[in-house]
Amino acid sequence: MLPFRKCHDNIYIDLDFSDECLINDDCPLTKACVSKECVDPCLNTVCGSRALCKVEYHTAVCYCPPGLQGNERVGCIEVKCTTNSDCASNEKCDYPRGAQRKECIPLCQGQVCAFGATCSASNHQEECSCRPPLKGDGYASCTERKKSQLKEIT
Repeated sequence: MLPFRKCHDNIYIDLDFSDECLINDDCPLTKACVSKECVDPCLNTVCGSRALCKVEYHTAVCYCPPGLQGNERVGCIEVKCTTNSDCASNEKCDYPRGAQRKECIPLCQGQVCAFGATCSASNHQEECSCRPPLKGDGYASCTERKKSQLKEIT
């Protein structure tokens, strides 16, 4: 039987302090309550290759450290780019077809613009414009402007 002490208004307080915790909130935010002890939850967590573990609100969280990216439960690989600013102005940071990591990809590759348009790349964006004498938005279409024939009525 656990020792109790009677306090005011018939409230009983457990005086047995053999248990360090009963719930996570009994522990610091960097620990979790496991088997009535406050422990580091990262000690029992398996993260992916090259991933690290940190504790957030009593919970182990795996993450890829700076310079690496990927699924933190499987593995982290080296980053070639994270944002467009890591690339040249005529490139964008994106996943190439079938790739597992982002890379700087040249813009204006393939059929980006409409037939009769030219692609130019700057500030990590593609811009299509119709070649003269063609008119249009350069993305959907470029067509010749037909001269309208108006007859004067006299």
